[in-house]
Amino acid sequence: MKKLKNYLSYEPRRDNIKLCFIGNGDIHVLRWIKYFAEKGYEVSWITLCDVVPSNGIKVFNLEPLDYFNPKNIFRVWQLVIKIKKIIKEIKPNILHVHQISSLAYIIPLIKFHPYILSAWGSDILLRPNEKKLYSFLASNTIKKADLLHCDGFKTHNALEKLGGSSGKIIRIYYGTNTDKFNPQKRSNELRNQLGIGSSLMIISTRHLYPIYDIETLICAIPKVLKSVPDAKFVIVGSGPQNEVLQKLAKDLRVGNNTVFTGRF
Repeated sequence: MKKLKNYLSYEPRRDNIKLCFIGNGDIHVLRWIKYFAEKGYEVSWITLCDVVPSNGIKVFNLEPLDYFNPKNIFRVWQLVIKIKKIIKEIKPNILHVHQISSLAYIIPLIKFHPYILSAWGSDILLRPNEKKLYSFLASNTIKKADLLHCDGFKTHNALEKLGGSSGKIIRIYYGTNTDKFNPQKRSNELRNQLGIGSSLMIISTRHLYPIYDIETLICAIPKVLKSVPDAKFVIVGSGPQNEVLQKLAKDLRVGNNTVFTGRF
């Protein structure tokens, strides 16, 4: 457990540890993999995405399938056998599974320890509420994990609700690269590109889905404009609420102060 906690605390202690990551190709997983690969750890990655190996990382691309289609039960077991074979080949010291869904659901069947689970939001805040099967699978995976990782109080509480022991949960919050994001290195490139000029600029980088509640941000714009009339709100992202949110901005008569860029 101490070695696991050192690992999740970003202590750069290699100790000849072999790490195996399981997860999709989103930015969260990539950051973890890149960090430890650059620190000199031997890193492997099992994924359902089509990923090209780099930086000495061993990548094992597996074919996606619908785990919850009864017709695919045999294929699920084939996947279990494949992953067990890969793990036997690379002999990792720690298995780190990102996103408690998809591949994570079958990790208990692999019977490998220690394994860490990283929850990233909707996988435990929303998906378990969609179907009892999702809730059962998530709970089963969480209870059998050796360590649990999340990024906030809500995800921490959700892990506990699904059976995770509080003593096994570690919170690691997002940080900001102050070498890149600081007033001294401010760039006007985005302002010039969007034609904003020197106006106060408020940026939202969340996708346009209900869970991110961009609606509340837009509803707050008229109040902000009372104090800062030339403020500009830049909504970066795409999603099913795009048209609804743009109409809301128009109805509130803040369209001239709101810029929807789409996925940037």
